[in-house]
Amino acid sequence: MLEQKLTGVPEVDTARVEAIKQSIEDGSYQIDSQELARKMIDFEGDF
Repeated sequence: MLEQKLTGVPEVDTARVEAIKQSIEDGSYQIDSQELARKMIDFEGDF
């Protein structure tokens, strides 16, 4: 039963997570506000 639930969960790319964490810490992480807004609207539309 647990294995079935985990089948749909994506694997975590730890290298990508670390790269993003580093860019946040050093201030170089850029956010595309238009893309963020679009994804928020899409997410809310799923409910």
